Amino acid sequence: MCELPVLETHLNAQVRNIIQYLKSQRGSKAVSIQLARQGHDGAEYEFASSLVEDRNNEERSYVDWLVHLHKFVRLEVNDVHGFHGNHVF
Repeated sequence: MCELPVLETHLNAQVRNIIQYLKSQRGSKAVSIQLARQGHDGAEYEFASSLVEDRNNEERSYVDWLVHLHKFVRLEVNDVHGFHGNHVF
C-alpha cells in the first residue's frame, strides 16, 4: 500500500497530520514512512528487534539525577539559611 487510507477516525487524522508535517519539513524530497500498528503488523516485530538499549556511558538515569539534584538543592538551602542538624525541607 502506497497511501494511507482516509478514515473518519481521530487516529487517522493525527497520523495524516504527522505525515503532512514531515512532508512540509522535507520540501520537495520524498518522504518514506512505514507504519507498524502495535499488535497488528509484522513490521512491529521487525522494528522491535532492531532496538538497542542506550548504555549512556554509565551515567546516572534521569530519576537518579533528579534525586541527586534534589539533595544538592536541599543542602544549599540549608546552608544559605544557616540550618543545621535535622531540619528537613
